[in-house]
Amino acid sequence: RVYGFFAAALRALVDLGLPMHPRCAAMAAWAGSQELLEVVLPEVGGGAATCGLVAWAARGAYANVAARQADVVRWLLARGAAIEETDERGWTLLEWSAWAGDPALLSLALRAGMLPAPLRRAPGDAAGRGHMRLLPSPLTLAVASRCPRAVGLLMRAGGDL
Repeated sequence: RVYGFFAAALRALVDLGLPMHPRCAAMAAWAGSQELLEVVLPEVGGGAATCGLVAWAARGAYANVAARQADVVRWLLARGAAIEETDERGWTLLEWSAWAGDPALLSLALRAGMLPAPLRRAPGDAAGRGHMRLLPSPLTLAVASRCPRAVGLLMRAGGDL
């Protein structure tokens, strides 16, 4: 209900001509608010604006109500967002859902074909220089989250520490 209220208030401000900053879409995804995304996305570029939002919604799983995050990820995917998006750390939906200990998001990622790789290198910078650190595996993150269901899902999917 709260998100519905804020979405209605935001719609009124947009109708009055308030410009929308593109980061508003990322914050709505992080908050797990489909209602806010429905207002923000048309204002910041429609379908192209979904780029990066799956990663933001996944990041929000660590701090917000898990059920809302899974709904937002499904909603974004239905609108053409790429499930394998990474954030600046190189983490995908798989890593964030494992870290959050969110079995619903983790199942969504695994059903979409994301497989838990044991070790990956962090992404390079804009000049193409790779970082030398290794990213933790999704199974390691799930163990750290202390969620037995998440650990079990990743072990059944062939996850390795």
